[in-house]
Amino acid sequence: MEQNNDSHLQRSNSVKNESSPGLTPGGNDNQLIKRYSLDPKQIQALESEINLVMQLDPQQNILASINRQSTTDIPFSTDIIEAQMEILKENSKKSVCCGGKARVENGIPNRPYSDYSIMHNSEKLLPPIEDTSKNTLVIDLDETLVHSSFAEMKGSDFSFVLNLEPQPYTIYVRVRPFAEEFIDKLSEYYELVIFTNSEQKYSEEVISRLDKNNKVKHRLFKNSLVDLNGAEVKDLSLLDRELKRTIIIDNNPFSYLLHPYNAVPVTTWYKDKEEKELQTIMEFLIENSKSTDVYSFLVQK
Repeated sequence: MEQNNDSHLQRSNSVKNESSPGLTPGGNDNQLIKRYSLDPKQIQALESEINLVMQLDPQQNILASINRQSTTDIPFSTDIIEAQMEILKENSKKSVCCGGKARVENGIPNRPYSDYSIMHNSEKLLPPIEDTSKNTLVIDLDETLVHSSFAEMKGSDFSFVLNLEPQPYTIYVRVRPFAEEFIDKLSEYYELVIFTNSEQKYSEEVISRLDKNNKVKHRLFKNSLVDLNGAEVKDLSLLDRELKRTIIIDNNPFSYLLHPYNAVPVTTWYKDKEEKELQTIMEFLIENSKSTDVYSFLVQK
């Protein structure tokens, strides 16, 4: 949601820079791999956090209270990443290493699904893939492709009226640079799935504006998230896709707590129209689109 406080934006920027390094177009393959993959220490921290979150009492879990406060009567996901990242960093310092069983010696996982999935026997979220030659690319929406607000924003790209109780509201949306090209171009190489923490009614409208050519194969919304003791998590093992052929792009590390090996971190975006991160990520993904094992280029060895 739009924040008018510059100091808030500065604090958020300091956090996002720690969770996702600054990105520069160009560079050789090794530079790209280091830039877009999570190193073993980051993965270990995420896995340690999973264990901690699963052991917490929901009544005392600060994550649960943050998520409850942030989603009340709001159709789109809001910026709670700063608070979540502070918890992640603090808890990871206290945790004891626990991620060994999820990795083989060279740092690449050897498992058909997440060791941490809490819904292995649940109904799958997607039908079988149509084009088996393509890998699956799961893309977040808010603060990854767009930024939305109830308040009128300078530089908004479009707005629409959303019928909410007790009255309709106008939603103002800024589109991240290269977001539409990102969808159009990558659909040639990947099966695209938009998986958002936001409500369906709002998300459908925004996605339709971004994806005018209907390149996105599937849309998943807030009701498809897994509640990991208060933390809202995207469990990729429920997609009915091979994990070694699945990538998730998300600005919120809590979204991929269950699958850090599959993540391409992206910085949180609000309004910078000169930013080119999606373009750089797009080039990186196209270059690696023929790989049948995404861990080979997403996990540092």
